[in-house]
Amino acid sequence: MMMSIDRRELELIVGDTLRRYLEGESLPAPQTPDPPTPAVLGAAVRAELARRDVHPKALADELGLTTATVRLRMRGVYPFRDDEMETVLRMLDLTLGELHALARHGARFTEPRDPALPSIPEPTAPAIDVWAQPPRSLRRGRAY
Repeated sequence: MMMSIDRRELELIVGDTLRRYLEGESLPAPQTPDPPTPAVLGAAVRAELARRDVHPKALADELGLTTATVRLRMRGVYPFRDDEMETVLRMLDLTLGELHALARHGARFTEPRDPALPSIPEPTAPAIDVWAQPPRSLRRGRAY
């Protein structure tokens, strides 16, 4: 998610941060997200392969592994090793940061919902019979 700010806002933020630093005020530590789990990272690789219409067999050939092993790695049963991840990134033309961003984005849809969030109400049933025949239909009221 990219945010855009104008030059004036950036100057205000930098000026405020610099002022706080010079006054000896402690600055908040930058927030670094946790690295994705092997299952989430594997799902991101699987999704990116599907987007590019690349079969896992092609990735297996590139890695020198069997297709079954690659599928286990994409399901998160086994994590990708460092040299394998470099090959995957080179094959998909991505950086590790981009793959982690894709994994975090995809995890929003697959991870369990936070119970602290409000629940989404179930939709109510329609008030009309959607299978009813029009008022002057010949078949209205007749059983087959």
